Amino acid sequence: LFQTFKIDKKKYVFFVQELIDAGVDTMAKCFKFGLDKHRDRKCVATRELLSEEDEVQPNGKVFKKWKLGEYTWNTYTEVDTLSSEFGRGLRELGQKYKQNICIFADTRAEWMVAAQACFKQTFPVVTLYTNLGEEAIVHAINQTDVEIVLTTHELMPKFKTILSKTKKVKCLIYMEDQVNNTEVTDYKKGVQIIGFKEVIAKGKLSQLHPTLPEPSDPAIIMFTSGSTGIPKGI
Repeated sequence: LFQTFKIDKKKYVFFVQELIDAGVDTMAKCFKFGLDKHRDRKCVATRELLSEEDEVQPNGKVFKKWKLGEYTWNTYTEVDTLSSEFGRGLRELGQKYKQNICIFADTRAEWMVAAQACFKQTFPVVTLYTNLGEEAIVHAINQTDVEIVLTTHELMPKFKTILSKTKKVKCLIYMEDQVNNTEVTDYKKGVQIIGFKEVIAKGKLSQLHPTLPEPSDPAIIMFTSGSTGIPKGI
């Protein structure tokens, strides 16, 4: 492992021991440890999307061609603030202590903010690969009794059919696109659809406090890719 990833084994062991000595035994404490060390340093970034267009390939497939600008960075302190606000916003939407929540999205800054929000509030995060088929997505959401699903602008259309098969889902949160507005009509009636930024806005106004986890509480339920049969939660 150390040779494959060119990790200095001594530094790695020292770092792990530093976490142990600091009493880091939950994901919430892990981020707090990093926050205390790197408060004003860069943490996550999003690259500006200037424009996008469809590029048709010779085989008929359509790829998105992006024109990208510079990176916009958030410091550890900013991520801490955003995740605290997002976590409170989730609670305002009805998410409960130790209740599972699903993130169905590719990796991006909002994914990390949402995950840290959930760790602070003790919402076990159900993660699903975005290349899963509809049957697998429905199975994972239903098996974990999820009521709130977090996804992205480009994956939203999948839920026009998925929501009819996931009867416990009450709220769908989407991470906004930089260029395009998200269409929120023609979805299952009774399911609240709300943007990521609006959840943060709710959290800014909330007076609720974090409900921090115990070391024995699950942090993540990761579903496999389901290459053989239905995906399995780990």
